[in-house]
Amino acid sequence: MISTTVQNKTKNLISFAAAVLVWQLAASILNEPLLLSSPIDVIKRMATIWKEPYFFYSIYVSAKNIFIGFFTALFLAVLLGAISARYRFFETLLMPYLLSMKAVPVASFVILALLWFKAERLSIFISFLIVFPVIYKNTVEGIRSVDIRLLQMAKLYNVPLKRKIKMLYLPKLRPYMVSALSSSIGMSWKAGVAAELIARPDFTIGQRLYDSKVYLSTADLFCYTLIIILLGYLSEKIILAITQRLTEGKYI
Repeated sequence: MISTTVQNKTKNLISFAAAVLVWQLAASILNEPLLLSSPIDVIKRMATIWKEPYFFYSIYVSAKNIFIGFFTALFLAVLLGAISARYRFFETLLMPYLLSMKAVPVASFVILALLWFKAERLSIFISFLIVFPVIYKNTVEGIRSVDIRLLQMAKLYNVPLKRKIKMLYLPKLRPYMVSALSSSIGMSWKAGVAAELIARPDFTIGQRLYDSKVYLSTADLFCYTLIIILLGYLSEKIILAITQRLTEGKYI
């Protein structure tokens, strides 16, 4: 019997191969590399693009800023979410800010932030804005999903806070955090690079995307897009693995 995991991986590979085939067919039919580069052209360019000056440094700068925004949002969202789960008036106080973060277009925040921050710091702010509401909401819901009767029993028997967190809160919070992190990591990369594309700070992926458009280098555009997808995917896998270990309570 073929395991479910192997079957799922096989299906994913087939769907990926089909997508690449459709891409290749579309590029062949259009026959205009300026509008749509073929997968072969992109692979050829990918083999040489890493030799460009400051290629790895640009990835480092973008990743550093996006992760600063992401982890700052993660820390504050969990902290404020825990407070809001306990005190509803605090949740009410934060509501206008959360609604603004979710409703106002990213482009509007980018333009405003250009007045407040240097272009080099813009992606930090935008990543924070995108990630914070998602993790905050899931933190509140996860904590409130704990059975009130179990909490009352723990209080009755004077269970230490550390043990309550490990035995009651973390098991309930884990699926909410995994869901929040899974969706917000990719969003932070997309929003952070989009902010760089508008602000165009030096030595960033966003600047290189903009240069690809200016110089009509479609293959470069596809290369950097694939790099962003890969970085987002790897970030998600690493952070989710760490989250799973931490929420198992082994380090508490």
